[in-house]
Amino acid sequence: MYHWIHTLDRLGRNDAAVTSSHPFVNVFSKEGQKTYAAYNFGMGALEVQFSDGFKMTAKPSGLSVRSLTD
Repeated sequence: MYHWIHTLDRLGRNDAAVTSSHPFVNVFSKEGQKTYAAYNFGMGALEVQFSDGFKMTAKPSGLSVRSLTD
């Protein structure tokens, strides 16, 4: 529980207004910074498109995270 409280404090709130082409994603927003996270269960790279125009490639069999400042 301690880990998740501090992780969410660092990342910010869930930005539910941003959707994605992949179901296993989340976007966090805090103080003008967005953090995009996508989990890829597949064995190959996965291109993920977000509704706000951001694109990222999720690595195979793992979590990929990118942060951007507005």
